[in-house]
Amino acid sequence: MGLKLLNSSSQSTCLTSPNLRRALRKMALFLAESWKSDHPEPNPEFEKDVDACVSQVTVEMAKAAKAVGGVASVAVLSGAGSEAARFACSCVLSSSEDSVSALEDSKESMS
Repeated sequence: MGLKLLNSSSQSTCLTSPNLRRALRKMALFLAESWKSDHPEPNPEFEKDVDACVSQVTVEMAKAAKAVGGVASVAVLSGAGSEAARFACSCVLSSSEDSVSALEDSKESMS
């Protein structure tokens, strides 16, 4: 399956839309929480733990993007997936805060 280059400005705008970004972060939060449950005592102070979470979440998002295709797939594979993974892992590992609350806070900052 090959990726087509995006020529229209409306399609490239779609890649950076707040709604798409929020959806990717929501998916990444779910994946980061799953990673954390498999690693019961991760330490957010250890770069190794954060990197392991980000790496795993990014890989899983890329697999899903490849399966789904379309604009969301292009966004994930061109960097939005790793941005969402970093956001999610930092939220999940650095606080006891509910992930949904973190997502809602980010929603306000994206507007």
